[in-house]
Amino acid sequence: MSRVASSPEQIAAPRGFVGKSGLWFLKETDGSYEILPLASGNYDWQHAFLPLPAPSIPEPATLIPGLGESSTDMVDQLLLSALVRWYQSLPNPTFMDDDRLLGTLYAGSSRDALAAASALMASLAKSQHAVGLVAAIGLGSDSAISELAREVGDLQSDRKFPEITEALRVKYRPHGEASVAVLRQIVALHSTAPGLDAAVAVALKRIPTKAVLPVMVELLDSRQTEAQLRAVAFLGDFTMFCDASGTLPGVPVKGPFAAETAAHNLSRGAATTPTPELVSFWKSWWIQNRERLGFTP
Repeated sequence: MSRVASSPEQIAAPRGFVGKSGLWFLKETDGSYEILPLASGNYDWQHAFLPLPAPSIPEPATLIPGLGESSTDMVDQLLLSALVRWYQSLPNPTFMDDDRLLGTLYAGSSRDALAAASALMASLAKSQHAVGLVAAIGLGSDSAISELAREVGDLQSDRKFPEITEALRVKYRPHGEASVAVLRQIVALHSTAPGLDAAVAVALKRIPTKAVLPVMVELLDSRQTEAQLRAVAFLGDFTMFCDASGTLPGVPVKGPFAAETAAHNLSRGAATTPTPELVSFWKSWWIQNRERLGFTP
């Protein structure tokens, strides 16, 4: 949406918005100003500006510790400060509010966005803490994964918990093998939190090395069928193509384990569910081959 006026003061707005503080984004063309909505798409007046609890924007480094260490443009930091202050002022943030916040954080400087996420995580307000955790995980923070492992008992009943598991499943990108240990912290809980183990399995699959094998095997004991299914599927595909040392050559060439494991590979029609027999097979396979692959019992 857009409105055009010869000066910012002439922009017409619904009566309910008169006198309210907010951050507007205007584009000047030949002396006229066009209101730019906060994102592309069809929006009403609620999405034309960022509401603020006060006319002034807090000093960025005061509201978000760590911003001062970044080389990001000061205007971007002011906008980030306004965004965080807006979210903090909401008595009961909705999922749409979360999307607005997260969309902006994911699109900006990852360093500054992580600082903003950390500031929200430090809040005593559950909604702010949870969305900060969502943002930090989505931005690839392994320390946020560790915090999730420590707090999952309290967080799993929170209405924002599905956002946390979705961030882990979809947005999180591991830092190579260094992230295996932190993801294992969650697996070791054998949590009943809905979708959590399955999200970890998805994250582990993004680390295509044998370092994830012990954790995938541990997921065979997950209380969640989907997590078990993903572990079985990974083990089947991995053993189909890895070499004798557990290294993936990068080309789909059948390796030395393929013959003995093919019948237990889900992607090749072994089963559609992780049956007890299937889980037992992969546990036995691991015990028989872990030393050969370089793992101590």
